[in-house]
Amino acid sequence: MVKKQVAFLWDESFLWGLMALRVLKKLSLPFDIVTATQIKAGCLVRYKMLFVPGGWAIDKSRALGDEGKEEIRRFIKKGGSYLGFCGGAGLALQVEEGLSLVPVTRKRFEERVPNFSGKIRIYREEGDHPIWKDVSGDSAFHVWWPGQFSILESKKIKVLASYREPESDFFVADLRVNDITDWGRWERSYGINLNPKRLKGEPAILEGRYGNGKVILSYLHLETPDDQSGHVVLNNLWQHLTTEDRIKKSVKGYTQDRPVEILKGQLALGPLSRVKEMERQASEFIDFGQRNFLWFWRNAWLLQWRRGIRGLEYSTVYILIREISVLLESAQDWFHKEHSNGRCEKNSIEERIKSLEQKYLTFLQKARELLMEERYAMNFGLISWEVAGHSRMQILRKKLFGETRHHAGMFRELLDQIDAVLLPILRKTMGLHPVTYSQFNIQ
Repeated sequence: MVKKQVAFLWDESFLWGLMALRVLKKLSLPFDIVTATQIKAGCLVRYKMLFVPGGWAIDKSRALGDEGKEEIRRFIKKGGSYLGFCGGAGLALQVEEGLSLVPVTRKRFEERVPNFSGKIRIYREEGDHPIWKDVSGDSAFHVWWPGQFSILESKKIKVLASYREPESDFFVADLRVNDITDWGRWERSYGINLNPKRLKGEPAILEGRYGNGKVILSYLHLETPDDQSGHVVLNNLWQHLTTEDRIKKSVKGYTQDRPVEILKGQLALGPLSRVKEMERQASEFIDFGQRNFLWFWRNAWLLQWRRGIRGLEYSTVYILIREISVLLESAQDWFHKEHSNGRCEKNSIEERIKSLEQKYLTFLQKARELLMEERYAMNFGLISWEVAGHSRMQILRKKLFGETRHHAGMFRELLDQIDAVLLPILRKTMGLHPVTYSQFNIQ
């Protein structure tokens, strides 16, 4: 059997999966999207590497189940490679829901800086490692609200990078580091660790082995758009973990999109108009949050939100809806052919879009109510994920997001419906649509 390059685990990645997919395509790095169901069925025997992007590790673990996790362990033990970013790194750890691929666990919440993001400089602990080929020694990389590693057996782990000083755009919680002088006062007020000096020397990228396989785990989001240094490292990782000479050995920013004519055809107006309306509503909702001083854009993909609200969840839905709109408009011939019989089958994309629209508009209405309740509560003191201002806020939070930090409640249902629309369209249109980052430029 001739093995393919990389299996890209899509389940429970959402925004992070889409972000990674776009950058991998820009860099012309080979991969196939696979699902947890396919992994359970044994698809990994056809690949050399499993790539797991960000997202909640616990949700990825539940999607895989015991059978899927055992398939991954068997694949790596026999010589396959594993690359995990952020939540994908967390899935590999020696924790209750993890794969236990390396003797590493998560640092306890009270010992770590629990909520940091932006660009940070690093120490290259293994300076001659192949992942640093063509990378400047003073480069900074992006992190987006990661956990922190706690190494249990240091002799079995190589630390490839550790944190150094943050850049000027670095935030801890909703505080920009250059704006704060007295971290102690803010830590007492927020009740959590905030001082970024606590990160200095903490591991950011690790390498280990499991059986005959290589494992590399990174809390650096090397797939962040416009991060040229990160993309060079990402390209090097692809080569290092697949040992394929035909993968490009150096990258200078993005490759150009291959010229592709937008597919022409008569798209059923109902589904497209529904998606366009959802996109319009999503954009208005983001504007609503901005004018109420609840968030602003950090880049074209990610919001920075005030402490106590769920900004990442809202930006995730916005970007995913926008992606469906772009893809659906670009793939009109395919969609028309799939639905030309005029019937709306129970599990068709058209039917899924109709169901998604109903769920999404209801979600937005409740989310607006919650955000105004949260904004009002801010007048009387700090709020956080754990601390709500009053019973109305608690009821809305529980309905929309459940009672956990990871995906639950109406938001969980909404994500599942979005994914049921997005994934089949992505698979049908891979390599066919001229999507560029300019379509995601947000002022």
